Amino acid sequence: MDTIGLAGSIARVPIVLMSHGDENGVAFSLSFDPLLFQFSGAVKGQAFADAPEFTVKTTKANAGI
Repeated sequence: MDTIGLAGSIARVPIVLMSHGDENGVAFSLSFDPLLFQFSGAVKGQAFADAPEFTVKTTKANAGI
């Protein structure tokens, strides 16, 4: 999937995960150039609607990590 955003606008970047059906957790990191992008938030998708926990760690988001 490609995402295109204009300068000064919000660009949504979908994260698509494929499962085997026996997972009990998932974690990943998303890196970006903080001079070009700013992290503004994360939204739990429909597939995670019933997930008991959805945690987004943003302690290093200003550094693009």
